[in-house]
Amino acid sequence: MNTRDTENALKISELLKKRLLDPDSSELLSAAEEDALREWLKKSPAHQELLDRIKKEGITEEDRALIEYFEDFNERDLVKMEAARADLQEATVPSIPRWLNRRTWWAAASIALIITVAAGYFYYQYRSAQTLAHVDRQAADDILPGGDVATLTLANGKKIALDSSGQGQLATQGQVRIVKSGKGMISYIGGGLASGNKTDPSLNDEPIVFNTITTPKKGKFQVVLPDGSRVWLNASSSLTYPTRFVGPDRRVTLTGEGYFEVSHPGMFGSHPDGTPPFIVNAGKTRIEVLGTHFDVSAYGDDPTLNTTLVEGKVRVNAGLTSIVIRPGEQAQTTPESEVMTKTVDTTSVIAWKEGSFRFNDLDLESAFRQIARWYDVEVEFQGDVRNKTVWAKISRNTRLSLLIDALSSAEIHCKLVEKNQRPTIIVFP
Repeated sequence: MNTRDTENALKISELLKKRLLDPDSSELLSAAEEDALREWLKKSPAHQELLDRIKKEGITEEDRALIEYFEDFNERDLVKMEAARADLQEATVPSIPRWLNRRTWWAAASIALIITVAAGYFYYQYRSAQTLAHVDRQAADDILPGGDVATLTLANGKKIALDSSGQGQLATQGQVRIVKSGKGMISYIGGGLASGNKTDPSLNDEPIVFNTITTPKKGKFQVVLPDGSRVWLNASSSLTYPTRFVGPDRRVTLTGEGYFEVSHPGMFGSHPDGTPPFIVNAGKTRIEVLGTHFDVSAYGDDPTLNTTLVEGKVRVNAGLTSIVIRPGEQAQTTPESEVMTKTVDTTSVIAWKEGSFRFNDLDLESAFRQIARWYDVEVEFQGDVRNKTVWAKISRNTRLSLLIDALSSAEIHCKLVEKNQRPTIIVFP
């Protein structure tokens, strides 16, 4: 099969996704697309059978997981797929995920096979459902994914469980109101720079107080700071900040991981409009914002602290080193305050913010650290697997058992057990 055949397979899979996610979505398809889909449906009764079932019974969680797992291949992935496909010696058949029953397997397989043509690099090998790496449900129950869970600690030490709080005003800090403005989000209103103006002089006599928002494992949350800047917090993270920004800079402290969209960044050291610079302190690293959109990952169990720029410019300071990075670059700071830069795929780095795991040739240790934080599980590696890498895109809304099955299809062998009264993923060759 050549590259054109691969591209055609991807086109068919996209049409199927539109139809499967909304069985009555014919108006979303052009006449040419309808013809292409109709022609494909004629090729096998199993194709039409699956669509008929969905129109009658609706989309199941298993259907969605199958579709989501194979979607969103970009052009670079296509190149890798085509190269890997060339290594295959014979036609291959996808493994049967344990969450597909025998009644629907052959119909669902017709969908998977279309996309598998393009996804040859997964090296599917046919084996029965019993031989797949699976969740040992006798030892551990299935685990749900994380969600919008966080705790807000006020200046007086009072703690507010944000996930169980209703929308509306939660508290006041001086003249600043803290409002739960939507699902998974709080906003600070009346603190100063939200409209792009200097801090209200009438607030200068108020003492500066700090709040901290903290997410546990399995948690995430978003906060709109007093200046209008937005911060998305990943699991096991915290952000400490003043309830109003005054003085020569806007300074916050991060642990874990946060994605920042800074309002009115100005230019560090000049401030022609009087806007103070925005600074993120993370461990021994100080990030000075010269642009707007960036991610900082400062987990204590990661080997480096990573600052990834999506848009604008930031300056990273660590020890005696100070460097400016540009979009698509990542600064990696070691515990010894050495800084290295590399080009990265920013869509993979910030995939967590968009609700997915996106592992593009990522080493297993890094991938499973992300999984462990989101599902609050332990991970144990057995055998020589630490140098192995994984390619996968999986929704973070997926139950852990389905995620493990998806990884199994990508030739990552693992299972969930209970060990020392903790759910533990065992990863083995």
